[in-house]
Amino acid sequence: METNTDPTGKGKPGRKGLTAEQVHSTADLLIVGGVELTNLVVKKIIGGSYSTIGPLLRQWRAAKRSLASTTQIPEMMVKALEAHAKAACSEADKRWRIQMDAATADAESLEEESHRLLIERDALVQEVASIRSDRDSLSGRCTQQETEIERGRVAEAAARAAELEAGVNLGKAELERNELLRHAAEIEREVDIFRRQHSQTLIELNATKIELATYRGRLEIITDRMFDPPSAPAPHVVQAHES
Repeated sequence: METNTDPTGKGKPGRKGLTAEQVHSTADLLIVGGVELTNLVVKKIIGGSYSTIGPLLRQWRAAKRSLASTTQIPEMMVKALEAHAKAACSEADKRWRIQMDAATADAESLEEESHRLLIERDALVQEVASIRSDRDSLSGRCTQQETEIERGRVAEAAARAAELEAGVNLGKAELERNELLRHAAEIEREVDIFRRQHSQTLIELNATKIELATYRGRLEIITDRMFDPPSAPAPHVVQAHES
């Protein structure tokens, strides 16, 4: 906390490292050097804050007005003060130029760093855009693959259903085949029986034909005797007896 002192300017500092004596002596040097005395100029030379420098300069001006009305500064002291003020101003100017150069260098460094960061930002933006594009592409491919997988599942389910139906049909066909084979075997057996019966019938038919031929021969002989009486004694005919 700042504390005002007597007009001589000696007292507690307005801030750490800055005293009223420093402000007053700096003001003396500036006035002797012909430099316009302002808070900004004092602040550039010795630092501090405007809230500290302003009141101390007002004290200095009040003290100078009071002193000017009662005393006269010797010429040698004035010249010494002028020389000291010029040296102080020169030193202050050097310090100010050094600070300006450092600030300029810092600004250039910051500008270069800002430019580098902008380049990195643009590169990151492009990378993010590329990543998003790749993500969208992968998302589309994943969606397409999911669709294909779903189609594959549907096709697999249909294939399984068709396979099951084919198995059922194959079982039915196998049953029908076995039934046909059994029926064919029965037909084959019936054909064999019919063939045997047919062979027996043929044998009986041939025997019947032979017997019929025998009866026809006898009938012709009897007919011949009935309608054509013999002129001579009939020959002795030996009849065959059936067995």
